[in-house]
Amino acid sequence: MDLILTLILFIITLSVFTYEISRKNKRNVFPFMTLVAIYYLFFYGISSIWTSLYQLHPIYPLELGGVTTVYIVAFICSQLIGYFLFSNLLFRFIDRSLFRRLQSPLNIGLHNFQTKPMLVLSSIAILAHFTFSAVPLLKEVPSINQLQQPLWYFGFGVLIWLSLGKKRPLKEIFIAGFAFLLCLVNFVLTGLTTPIFISLFIFLSAAFYWKRYFCTVATFIFLSVLFSSYGHVKYVANTYIKGGETGIRDFKPNISSYSIFASVNAAARRSSHGLVLEKVIQKTPREIPYAKYSPFLDAAINHIPRIIWRTKPEEVRGNWFGKRFSFVHQNDHRTSWNLPWTAEFYLIYGPIKAVTISFFIGGFISLFVIFLSLLRHRPIGFGIFSSSIIPLFYQESNFSLMFGNIITIALFLLISSYLFMLIYNFFLKSVEYR
Repeated sequence: MDLILTLILFIITLSVFTYEISRKNKRNVFPFMTLVAIYYLFFYGISSIWTSLYQLHPIYPLELGGVTTVYIVAFICSQLIGYFLFSNLLFRFIDRSLFRRLQSPLNIGLHNFQTKPMLVLSSIAILAHFTFSAVPLLKEVPSINQLQQPLWYFGFGVLIWLSLGKKRPLKEIFIAGFAFLLCLVNFVLTGLTTPIFISLFIFLSAAFYWKRYFCTVATFIFLSVLFSSYGHVKYVANTYIKGGETGIRDFKPNISSYSIFASVNAAARRSSHGLVLEKVIQKTPREIPYAKYSPFLDAAINHIPRIIWRTKPEEVRGNWFGKRFSFVHQNDHRTSWNLPWTAEFYLIYGPIKAVTISFFIGGFISLFVIFLSLLRHRPIGFGIFSSSIIPLFYQESNFSLMFGNIITIALFLLISSYLFMLIYNFFLKSVEYR
């Protein structure tokens, strides 16, 4: 069933990509669901095939079953249908003047072709991101520490939009390339690969929008190299920098086919969300009863800043999930195991309700994407889209963890951008008056 699922997901990905590109010509909506389809193709299709062939890991089932295959296809299709149905209804039945009123706060005298204020704004956001590394105490400040990654995604998103949207974007490409190089080094030294992948998918979304297909192919090649280097990144961060163990079986820190194979094995095992879901479906509710908690309530609670609610409970759902399904030892209170959306909604609500919820999640996301796509200053809209919405394509962690701050992050960046534009416009008029 692994191969059949991969083929179905491949067809879905091509169909969604074709639809979003043709849709862009009419409505100029930022591409998002293509990224979601790519995620499901790789993490539920290709990774499951690789792990079944070369891993035979004792914590995983040997292959995907028929029930799991049908559930995965139903879950992704329901999310796609909800997304496109809600967005089409919104464009059809809501008067566009409403969006003009929503766009007006950022339309304060600056023209879309003026890139200088956008470059300054993105540079400020990126510098603010690196400030967290230069001043580690900032990471200890409640609520403020949650801005570190969104600031990078926002600044990088604005830069990428400017770079791909111009004919000769030499200045923008230089700044974006230099910033990405610094961030790449920083993430490698800390062993974090997810922010690198999300940054590349920000680039991919902009490349889809502007139809820069050479950039698209180059990004996929870079993603493949990065995936194959998973073991080397962990070696640099865990062994070379921290003096600990790499934690990857049969891996040696050299450039050889044997090391690359071991690195890919480790990355594929970590990415086999289909096999994780298979185990959840096998055991729920036969051996393990349905869980009794609300991911939506948890997401709402996560929106309350810790600086206001200092005793707010810590997010430990990943460790709970790992111990519940024996992915981690019962005495391990630190390791967090990724809880994908497909698995979380299944182990709480069962298959039918989970697929239904997926439909409404797709619809809810579409509202955000359309609003941000219709902002008059598209680079700012894409920057906020990059920081709050694009990370949601990577549905590998529990819902409340990923959805728990998108509204506050989006509002913070929108208000901050408006204030910056207002101040910039004020000084611009002051200079012209003099």
